[in-house]
Amino acid sequence: LSLINSDNNSMFVTGTNNNIGSTIEKSNQNSFFLFFTNNTKAGINVTNSSSNIISVETTNSLGDGIMLKNSHKNIISTFTIENGSVGLHVISSDNNRISTTVLLNRNDGVRVVSSKNNIIHFTAINNSGNGLAVHNSTNSVFAGIALNSTLDGILLNNSNANTVIGLSLQKNGRNGLGIEKSFSNRVRTFEVRKNANDGIFLNESLNNSVVLCPVVEGNSKNGVHLVLSNDNVIANPQQFGIVGNISLNNRHGILLDNSSHNIIGPYNIINNSLGGIKLVDSPQNILGSFIIPQINVHFVIPGGKDVICDGSEKAIVLNRGSGIEILASDDNLALYNFIWQNKGNAAHG
Repeated sequence: LSLINSDNNSMFVTGTNNNIGSTIEKSNQNSFFLFFTNNTKAGINVTNSSSNIISVETTNSLGDGIMLKNSHKNIISTFTIENGSVGLHVISSDNNRISTTVLLNRNDGVRVVSSKNNIIHFTAINNSGNGLAVHNSTNSVFAGIALNSTLDGILLNNSNANTVIGLSLQKNGRNGLGIEKSFSNRVRTFEVRKNANDGIFLNESLNNSVVLCPVVEGNSKNGVHLVLSNDNVIANPQQFGIVGNISLNNRHGILLDNSSHNIIGPYNIINNSLGGIKLVDSPQNILGSFIIPQINVHFVIPGGKDVICDGSEKAIVLNRGSGIEILASDDNLALYNFIWQNKGNAAHG
C-alpha cells in the first residue's frame, strides 16, 4: 500500500513478501486495517500524516515494524509487531495514542525520540534492545510490561516530565527501569523482579518521583541504585495502604552513590545480600518514614517470622550486611526505621 496526499479513505489491506509493506505520507483522516508479513524493508511507514486511525499486524520486517515520523494526532492499535528492527519507532511525532504488543524485535521493542504529549500502552517481550526506550521526549504517558529485554525493561534518557507505569519489569538483561539524565518524571512500578543489574537505576537525574509497590525483588545487583542523582523522591505514599518490599536482591536493597537531597521510604527492606541501605558520598538524604508512629501492627516477613512495628515505619530486617551503612556522607536523617536481625550492625558509618 502506498498512500500519498490522500485524505478521508477507509481501507482493509493485507500483503506478504513485499519490498515495503505500507507507506502513508502526507495523508490525513484515513482509517486503515493493515496486515503484512515478510517485508524486506519497513512494515509500515507513516510520515507527515495526522489524525489517522490505524490497526496493524506486521511480522518479519527487515526494517522497523512501524515507523511514525513527523506525524501527529493519530490513533494506532497493533495486534503484534514481531521480528522487525525496532518494533514501534516514533520520531518527532506528538499527541498520538498508541497501543502495541512488540515481540522478538532485533532492537528496542518501542523507541520514542524527540516527541511529546503521546500516550503509549505497550507489552514488550523478548526484544534485543530495551523494551521501551524514550529519548529526548517530554510530557507523555507510557504504561506497560517489559520482559526479557536484552537491555533495560524501560529506559528514559534525556527525557523530562513524563509519566511511566511499569506493570511488570522482569528478567531484563540490564535494569528493570533506567533513568539517565532525566528530570521531573513520575514513575509507578508494580513488579520489578530478577533483572540482571539493578531493579531501579537513576544516573544524573533530578526531581523524579518514583513509587515502588508492592515489590522490587531478586535483582542481580541492587534493588534501587542512585548515582549522581539529587532531589528525587523514592517513596511509598501511605494512602496505598501497604508498604512496598525491596527484598532478596544480590547486593543492597538501596544504594546511593554521590547523591543528595533525596527522600527514600518507607519500605520493608528484607534479606538483601550485602545489606539494607548503603550511602556513599551522599549527604543530606532522608531515609524512612515522614509520619510519627502511632499504631502498632503485625506483619510477616520471609521465613514465617512475625514482627511488630508501626504501619508507617520502614522495616530493615534479615539483610546479610548492615541495616544501614553510611560512608563519607554527612547530615542524613534516618527516621522511624525498624532495624532487626541483620547480619551486620543495625546502622554504622
